[in-house]
Amino acid sequence: MPSLVIWNQAGPEATAAISAAVPGVSVVDIERDPPGVPEPQAQVLLAVPRRDLPRARLPYVDVSWAESVQWVHATPTGIDQFPPALFHNKMATCGRGLSGSAIAEFVMAAVLGFEKRMPEIWASRGEEYPSQLGRAEGKTLGIVGFGAIGRAVAQRALPFGMSVLAARRTSSHPGLEGVRLVGLEELLSSSDHIVLAAPSTTETFNLLDRRRLALVRPGSHLVNVARGTLVDNDALVHALDEGRLALATLDVVEPEPLPDVHPLRAHPRVRISQHISGSVQGVRERLVQLFIDNLRRFQAGQPLAGEIDTELGY
Repeated sequence: MPSLVIWNQAGPEATAAISAAVPGVSVVDIERDPPGVPEPQAQVLLAVPRRDLPRARLPYVDVSWAESVQWVHATPTGIDQFPPALFHNKMATCGRGLSGSAIAEFVMAAVLGFEKRMPEIWASRGEEYPSQLGRAEGKTLGIVGFGAIGRAVAQRALPFGMSVLAARRTSSHPGLEGVRLVGLEELLSSSDHIVLAAPSTTETFNLLDRRRLALVRPGSHLVNVARGTLVDNDALVHALDEGRLALATLDVVEPEPLPDVHPLRAHPRVRISQHISGSVQGVRERLVQLFIDNLRRFQAGQPLAGEIDTELGY
């Protein structure tokens, strides 16, 4: 029997790739919520998130089947979409930074779409369309959370001639020339485009509530590529209705997906995509390769990439 058993929730293609790349391990496909303890028992779990469950139910999911696991690798960035008990007394890593460039491109597309009034300017239906467009140059872009995604956004915004502000949990400087570290309230009141790129934690839950959204510069644009839990939906609708926010581009929402009758669904100042900002060609292969690289480190007793502080949640 192989000395190392891996439980894989990412599908048979991942199983085939891992088995081919790392001889001598046994990769066993398992369900996201196994009815019992899979056999043989594993030391490693490649885990996919539970987007099918409300976050409030995650702490009550039974994960006793994973007692033998020593190391859990979560495929996305962060662990907020997993039962917290899954990581208890285990090493934990995630796919941090894997989709940073793709998500940053999505953000810049949203920023440019807002400034260039797309799709309003398309004249294919013979409707009236704006005669004047905005520009990114000279505008201020504020990034809430400055990890791999926030940095990638800044690196793309600066060449457009934008001023870039960053607010983060720690007081350490972002370390990127041209980015100014400020407090959250200053960022909200000074930015034309506000980008949410912070992790979902107890500290960031409803980070943008009614009080903070009242601080934003009138006519500004909110882009959320983090988690829907960072925004109070009722406060967001209020800010949109009163025109303080001109537009909200939401790649993530809470709950996900939104109910068909939710007020954000049909709001004229809202654009919703289906949590796809990081979904680009080849991302699944890169996800598996990241795990394979870490698996080799695990076998060699070396430090793992993308380690998570389970207390902080990222």
